[in-house]
Amino acid sequence: MQEFIRFESFVGSLRAGGFLFIFCLVGFWPSAFAQWTVKGIVPHEAKWQATGSKNKYQNGRFARLTSDSTTLKLPFFEDFSKYLGRPDSALWQQEGGVYVSRGMAVRPPSLHTAFFDGLDALGRPYEVINVANEGGGDTLTSRFIDLKDFDVNDAIYLSFFWQQSGLGERSDTTDYLELQFKDRDNKWVRQWRQPGGRLPLDFNKVLLPITDAKFMHTYFQFRFVSRGRRSGAFDVWNLDYIVMDLNRNPEADFRLDLACSKIPEHFLKSYSAMPYAHFLADTLTHKRDSISTTINNFNNLFNVIAYECKIIDADSRKLIHTVFDSAYSVTEQGQQIFMPSATIARRLPTNLKKLNLLYRFEVKTNDRSSPVDYQSNDTISSHTVFDNYYAYDDGSAEFAAGINQKFGRIAYQYVLARQDTLTDIDVSFMRVGRDVSGQNYRIFVWKKLDFSPNRPRDSVLHVQNASFQYADSINTFSRIRLSESVVVSDTFFIGFQQLYEDMLPLGLDRNTESGERMYYNVTNSWQKNNTIKGSFLLRPVFQKFDPTGFLDWDDKAKNVLRVYPNPAQEQIRIDASCSYWRIRNILGQIVAEEGGQVGNSQLINVSSLSSGLYSVELVQKGQSLFGKFMVE
Repeated sequence: MQEFIRFESFVGSLRAGGFLFIFCLVGFWPSAFAQWTVKGIVPHEAKWQATGSKNKYQNGRFARLTSDSTTLKLPFFEDFSKYLGRPDSALWQQEGGVYVSRGMAVRPPSLHTAFFDGLDALGRPYEVINVANEGGGDTLTSRFIDLKDFDVNDAIYLSFFWQQSGLGERSDTTDYLELQFKDRDNKWVRQWRQPGGRLPLDFNKVLLPITDAKFMHTYFQFRFVSRGRRSGAFDVWNLDYIVMDLNRNPEADFRLDLACSKIPEHFLKSYSAMPYAHFLADTLTHKRDSISTTINNFNNLFNVIAYECKIIDADSRKLIHTVFDSAYSVTEQGQQIFMPSATIARRLPTNLKKLNLLYRFEVKTNDRSSPVDYQSNDTISSHTVFDNYYAYDDGSAEFAAGINQKFGRIAYQYVLARQDTLTDIDVSFMRVGRDVSGQNYRIFVWKKLDFSPNRPRDSVLHVQNASFQYADSINTFSRIRLSESVVVSDTFFIGFQQLYEDMLPLGLDRNTESGERMYYNVTNSWQKNNTIKGSFLLRPVFQKFDPTGFLDWDDKAKNVLRVYPNPAQEQIRIDASCSYWRIRNILGQIVAEEGGQVGNSQLINVSSLSSGLYSVELVQKGQSLFGKFMVE
């Protein structure tokens, strides 16, 4: 089959789709159902603000601070494509709780969207006592816009695109998204309101004229206000592509703009990541036939573009291949565009152990003639990781999912390209609901699940106890070392069994789909998931494993710990921070470990250990560091 890179172009042609969670964003299901529970989580960008970190996606222009007295001139344009996190301070006041996301909307007009929910700017619920409380949620307020030199005959219009829920929770009929204008008496006046309910999953355009002279003043502002449940990431609205300008014709309101929209698919058919050696062993089976993205044409006329799709080794920044066309015509708003490419797989290097494959679409248009900068939405990228693990997810979680049944089990199916040795499991548990830190649970590896309704006998390859730990931050993984390596091939399952009724909140990515690989067991009988759409942040890891229990360390010195004194008698000291540590004997058995956040320097008592050689592992942010020491 010919491989190609495809652009699909459309405007306003989204198909209606249902939000497929049966029950989402709630504390628990009644035990009689005892199936899936899905909860909203703090958006991943919020964590940067909560920790005081700088938003890494903002460039110099859009990271600058702007005083509250800043007054803007027309035209006003914002499609949120330049950054993620808090709205651009050059255009928006910083209070209000709205966040700009790459993954919450479905088929947005341009790459990023602002979304509204019941969490404030630090990702905290507006209401923590009465969880059913409904009222004002997020707001998005513009800077001052100087309209004093205009009047109602200047055809000033404000337009925007809105979507209910997207990949978030659907709002109720009592909820709404509202637009307000500020008049010269400093009063907010409602101009538009959209109630919630069972609405089509479309982006809808609104075009509103400014027809009252009371808004023609120096300190005009507009703001979007949401109403919904205030105790979490409930009642979500998405907002995109906001334009305010004069001399607009509502019958022919077109923009000389082509905007990238859909994040390109992963290079692999089923996975977002897999070991490079596994991929190279059977390239044709695992590579996708095409990579596609979407560009939206906001004009009613044809547009001639040049495009490049650059295939890059993201670690070395080395260019692998470029697909190029210097004169591609986009003729209408809803046209589907195909861009042929060379066979990328044949150009990939084969002498590497891992590869972070980045593909970046760069659309070059004649947008430059406009007073508005439309260039920022002309580039979109994605990547596929070839490392030492498999993954369905894209590394970010919009929700947390789990079950609320004591002794309930979750299993996640993987199919290997070739036999390998499973040494670790990466998992990302989210901080939602009640704190369950320290609860014990069991890690499982299964070769086969028995779906018999009576006394099923699963084929268990490995089971071990674990102590529940949250990830160090949003969208990071905790790496769980298996107490013994497990040889797996073809189909196998990883998962866990909870020992209490509390849900263990497993990260759920709604931008990828592997729901058919999920299974649960709450009544001593396995059931295939038919409710949850998305992918768990739960991954099998394959590292080199020494049968003596000592990992084959990376050659890089940064992964090797200095342990002293060595040999030791009473205690050892390690100058490194970690989330937990464990010590193994020469047989690979765990003889000591400690969980919970540990300080920047570890002083570990080893007086109870017998004389001999030991290894110590420190884990921090999903990364392991190793050292060896002797006990005399």
